[in-house]
Order: sequence, then C-alpha cells, then structure tokens
Amino acid sequence: GGLPVKTVSGAKNLFGAPKDFQEFIAAEFGKLEKDDDGSCESGIQITVDKVHKDGFASGAITSCGGYAAFWAKTDGKWKEALGTQELPDCKRLNEFGFPLSIAGDKCSNEDGKHVPYTP
Repeated sequence: GGLPVKTVSGAKNLFGAPKDFQEFIAAEFGKLEKDDDGSCESGIQITVDKVHKDGFASGAITSCGGYAAFWAKTDGKWKEALGTQELPDCKRLNEFGFPLSIAGDKCSNEDGKHVPYTP
C-alpha cells in the first residue's frame, strides 16, 4: 500500500514528497473531483506508492475503475507520463527515463511481451 489521497487537502499528507508534487496531486484530484458526477460507488482516490527525488513517481488513479499511473517531472512541471491497466510500456518508460525503483522490474515491449525493464 501506498498513501491514499481522498481529498484535495489530503495531498499534504504525502510526507517526504516534494511540495510541487503534492500540489500537482492536489490539482489532479481536484480535476477528478470536478468531473465526478457521484455515480461511482468506489469514489475517487489517487494513491501514491513511490516518489523518487529525481522527479518520478508511481501510484494509481481510482475513479469508476482505475489504472496504474506513472508521473514524471519534465520541463519543471509534473505530468502523468503513462497510465495503464497492463504492465507499463517499456518504450514509454524509457522515453521519460524512469528509474527501476519507480517503474518496476518488468514492462511490456512493442510485441506485448513481458520483459525485464532496463532503464
């Protein structure tokens, strides 16, 4: 388990995460909250599993379903680099330079095969 964010202000509880990442997650939650029509029984949540000091993070987005999310800081701003319900795409992880500690040790190559992730 990662740290769940269930409210905009809950992003402040991501202790140890950079302040700009906390602000990014709060803004992302705010977007989900704004788009929520109340029909999802599970509610909305962003879970942050890992944050790397070099501007990478991973977790999950839950809102009427869910997916694994990989965030990266590029050009001084955080963004969602990849969202997936499968193993992450090796090429996309490498495009952003995700470290092994965030990406995990397996990814999916262009043929859809599960292979070791090598940054």
